[in-house]
Amino acid sequence: MTIFTLVATLLLPIAPPTPAQTIGQKGARSRPAVGAATSKVGEDRTPSALGSPALSTSSWFRPHLPDPLYPFRPYASQKERPVRRIDRILYPTIGFPVLVGCGGRFQVWIRDRLTDRSRAVDRTAWHLVLATNERGGQRYRLTVLSVQRVHGNLYQISVRMPADTADDAFHLELTDPQGRHDRQNRSVRVLCPIARHFRFVIMADHQLWDPSWKFKPGQKNNGTYPTWGQKDLNKRITRQGFAEVELLDPAFVLYMGDLVFGLDYAREYPMMHDWWKHHRFVSFMVPGNHDGYARYTIKLKGNLIRMAQAATSCRSVFPRHRSWTAVFRYLACLYRDIKDVLFDNLVHDGLVSYVRTFGPPYYSFDLGRYHFVALNTYDGTNRRRHAFSLWIPFRGLKLGAPAVDNYGGYLSLRQFAWLKKDLARAAAGHQTIVFIGHQDPRGNRTGRRYDVNNPFPTDPISAGHFEEWNYDSKRWDSNPNDARGVEAPRHNSATELLRLVARYGSYYFSGHIHKDDVQLFRPGDDIADGIKARHQIVFVRTTTAAAGVRDDGYWGYRLVEASPAGTLDVSPYDRKLGMSSVPVGNFWVETRPARPAPTRILHSTLPRSLKVTLRYRLTYSAHRGYRFVTAEGRELKLESLFVDPNTNLATYLVAAALPDTNGRFPVLPHMDKTLEVRTKVAWNNRPPKPVVLLTSRPTGSVAIGPNRSDRAIHLPAGTAIRLDASASKDPEGRPLLAYRWAVCALEPQRPTMTSRDQTDSSGHNARIGPAGSASPALARPAAGQSKHPRPKRAAAVCIPLLHSRAKSIAFHVSQLGTYQVMLTLYDDRGARSSMHVTILAEAPAMAPRKPGCGCCSALPARSALPAGLALLLALAAGLLVVVVWRRKRRYNGRDGNDTGQEASGHGHDDTLGNDQPRDEEQRNS
Repeated sequence: MTIFTLVATLLLPIAPPTPAQTIGQKGARSRPAVGAATSKVGEDRTPSALGSPALSTSSWFRPHLPDPLYPFRPYASQKERPVRRIDRILYPTIGFPVLVGCGGRFQVWIRDRLTDRSRAVDRTAWHLVLATNERGGQRYRLTVLSVQRVHGNLYQISVRMPADTADDAFHLELTDPQGRHDRQNRSVRVLCPIARHFRFVIMADHQLWDPSWKFKPGQKNNGTYPTWGQKDLNKRITRQGFAEVELLDPAFVLYMGDLVFGLDYAREYPMMHDWWKHHRFVSFMVPGNHDGYARYTIKLKGNLIRMAQAATSCRSVFPRHRSWTAVFRYLACLYRDIKDVLFDNLVHDGLVSYVRTFGPPYYSFDLGRYHFVALNTYDGTNRRRHAFSLWIPFRGLKLGAPAVDNYGGYLSLRQFAWLKKDLARAAAGHQTIVFIGHQDPRGNRTGRRYDVNNPFPTDPISAGHFEEWNYDSKRWDSNPNDARGVEAPRHNSATELLRLVARYGSYYFSGHIHKDDVQLFRPGDDIADGIKARHQIVFVRTTTAAAGVRDDGYWGYRLVEASPAGTLDVSPYDRKLGMSSVPVGNFWVETRPARPAPTRILHSTLPRSLKVTLRYRLTYSAHRGYRFVTAEGRELKLESLFVDPNTNLATYLVAAALPDTNGRFPVLPHMDKTLEVRTKVAWNNRPPKPVVLLTSRPTGSVAIGPNRSDRAIHLPAGTAIRLDASASKDPEGRPLLAYRWAVCALEPQRPTMTSRDQTDSSGHNARIGPAGSASPALARPAAGQSKHPRPKRAAAVCIPLLHSRAKSIAFHVSQLGTYQVMLTLYDDRGARSSMHVTILAEAPAMAPRKPGCGCCSALPARSALPAGLALLLALAAGLLVVVVWRRKRRYNGRDGNDTGQEASGHGHDDTLGNDQPRDEEQRNS
């Protein structure tokens, strides 16, 4: 029985030992390392020792890019070179950014021609940085986790954010292995913390070169806002609107097309790109009709006789007055094949420049419970989008307009094929689907619902009607090469899109008509032409941002609140005054020099208050902090604080409520309301006192204060742990601003460690300190180690595993090794205190056995046995069992044969006289 007990004990699963494994032994000289295999190039070395990873883009924000090589697709030959701002970085871009939390991950798509492809997959050869424009701005080095070559020159790079990145909109800077640089402005939005309840802004139709604002301005303010150095009113209102969006600090902006006017794309696109990149917000954009015109020029061919005959026959339509309609009618009559001549002289395709400047024409992305579908509703061939521009610069104003036949919506078959697959996938996840497009597929509200596509110049200025959507008819097919047949008012790309919206959608946002409009459809209601809504759908049309208005429209933008339940609040800004959007030009910030920070004065002429965020960049002090107070002495709430690990500066985000005029609008210039915000040093403020309550199954609950933070906690591997900092308090009794956890695993430092960027060969930050900043705080010795190690001993590398902003965190210590947990607390004035907890994950102890012979008690612990010795012992035990079994079987066979012989041959009686010889025989044997 003893032998079998020994064999069973040795054959149980043996935990694989780690190098220099001395966990559980008192007085150990060396710290155990986390068992992680040597990584290959392009693989993520992050150990999965702790269960709950940091929240990344894969769990909250997921982009879907139909065609990663969209900027490099072939296009029709044109005279002007397309505008290009997208070179190597294909995603994220200024028109299709990424939303990510602190410590989260996201992917970067890159097209790069590298001569040495072996270095292309080496993640240490790529350098990606987040940066801001302003003086003394932040710069954060991204950790490259993996580099994957998809095909050809297309690469997908997975990167991770630093743990304490500021809540801001950043530029993404790239340096490839050959030292070449690229940059995508305002393409990364960091949200710390990621909120399930967020708000965003809807904006559309700037069209800055459109002269119609001169005749139909949409200014709805008293004109006292800053001029921003711009002479033209529409440009001043554009800059003012950008500044207001910065103060509102939304999660993102949905821009629904018509960035430019379409007179001169070679100048308009670079101007709008430069204006957009200087403001701190990110935008998801779609193109509008003014963004995608295909401009042609007239090139008349023929002889004098034909021209004379044409002039004689066209005398009846000769333009008697200056009218665009009359001029184009005469040109069409004068030269019968003018349409074919126009198609041979393409000057500039605006849609080609759009995708090379701002991003893909259509895409989608998941945002928590929501699925946003961004559509290119001005799709189709350049012949369908043909236009002719004639303009004259006069006193700084470009007089003219693009003359175009078809400026309504249209979707190609290729986009429809992608859209159906995308919607089916989103519907399977039970998400709230939100459509974004420049045109509305419901068509015109009055008159003809849809207009036919016409060859140019049939009605180049669309006199007498407005086009919301176009369709191909028997009269003219804009793309004879596709499989789409003849369309009709009751069956076209608009009705096909409406059926998808009625089946899947909950919201549809659009622009194009330059005024606000909201319409709700309940289940069973007719949307258009017998198409019934399957569930509640809201269609929202947004006013123009800076172009000429229609009817009662005005310059503005719309605020939308998103709830965690999957519903959007699209309520009007002020229902009593009939304003659905926020009118531009009614609040701004005035700055006056002061110490330690400039005094800011908020001016407002709005009838209702709005929540804004003031951003400060100040010298950081961990022991005092700052107070932000009004002129009346009321202290404002500090929303968030981000300390820059590379400088002594910190970013403070302060929440404020705009003063309002109690419902009066508009007001006289001297009647604006003001709120003065001053910055003061909190001299008597004391940092918070951290207390951590550690709860686990074997140890129960243990309170850990700063005086115990240098002691290591021994726990068996596989233990579930919860760390709770709710007992931490501020000495003044004030509320705490933020709880920030950083958990990492310690590994011996490799020789490839450089002091230049403090990263190892895997690209991980070394010695992660408070909230992810570079600090040696986590490299302190644990219990049983000397506080003054020998100089030859290598320092420990802290590999980040978990970042959290909650009051408590829970995880499993699943591997043997040493873990460091850093807790950083901030009070509501910015003072900081930190403490760390060292956890030693040991091998599980042997279960107590019943009393026996005691031979098993002398065996060493299974986890303490070397792997080779344990294997040899198991083999020896198995061999011993086989030997004993075979000997016993042989002896049993001999006894059986002797008994048979005695019974058959000798015939001995079972009497006392016969026992003696048999006993002697057994003794002899």
